[in-house]
Amino acid sequence: MSSSFHSADRGTHYKVIAVAFALSAIIGLIGLSGRTDSNLKGASGTGVIKATKSIISTNNDSRIIR
Repeated sequence: MSSSFHSADRGTHYKVIAVAFALSAIIGLIGLSGRTDSNLKGASGTGVIKATKSIISTNNDSRIIR
């Protein structure tokens, strides 16, 4: 049995590609199933909270950074 991927036969390459494809499909399905629906409002009943007014904060302390 050869431990080198470069000297492996065609069947071994196809098996590796099949396993990689299967694992990526499983990970993709797990990611899609964990997604939340954007139409659901949640327990509180609020959708999006929007900011009403901008707040400007200033600081007049003149600090010197060395």
